[in-house]
Amino acid sequence: MARAQISIEFFLIAGFILLAASVLISNSDQQIQETSALNNVVAARNAMDLETSLARYVYYSGNWSTVTHITFIPSNTTCFNYNDTSQKLYCVTSGITGLVYSDAVAFPFRNVTGHQCWQSGWLRVRTRNENGVVYYNCTRL
Repeated sequence: MARAQISIEFFLIAGFILLAASVLISNSDQQIQETSALNNVVAARNAMDLETSLARYVYYSGNWSTVTHITFIPSNTTCFNYNDTSQKLYCVTSGITGLVYSDAVAFPFRNVTGHQCWQSGWLRVRTRNENGVVYYNCTRL
């Protein structure tokens, strides 16, 4: 009788521990996914802020000034899109927010045809001023 009771108690305790562990693992997996999505948003925002500040520098430095920098775009994110109406660069991310905008610029800002700015990973971004219009072009590293 005592052995049967010990066996039943063991399985009840083991079952409770497995249930608690599965709940904790499930919650931690969800938290990891949310943290990853927030990291993507922060990295995208940093890339947009850097490009916007370099575009301002190039614009105010005068005609034919150029700056090149290297930036990282997270996976499942496309950046360096430009909205003519709001005059802002933006990124499209998968996850929490979907869109990440930069600050507005007060000058014409265009991407070069055939650029690779839609890609993720390490990108070399070249920003130049041509007759008062700031152009940017990306190449993948």
